[in-house]
Amino acid sequence: MTGRLDGRVAVVTGASRGLGRAAAELLATEGCAVGVLDLKAHWAQGAADAIIAAGGRALALGEVDPPRGTRLLADRQLRRPRPAG
Repeated sequence: MTGRLDGRVAVVTGASRGLGRAAAELLATEGCAVGVLDLKAHWAQGAADAIIAAGGRALALGEVDPPRGTRLLADRQLRRPRPAG
């Protein structure tokens, strides 16, 4: 799948159902690689598998323990080295 978000990465919490699932699928349809999180790791894996089966790129990142887990994920992403430019 290619689109407006080619080369971008998004992390979606609550991505196994409802609005989170719809957002993850839409992002993937637009070319975004999607990191999938939910309360249960197997729920996240199911959503990632569905995105991949539809031709998108996704990775189940496991379970999130709100709000602690989302803070840890954000902190980790902010500390990650970024390419120059």
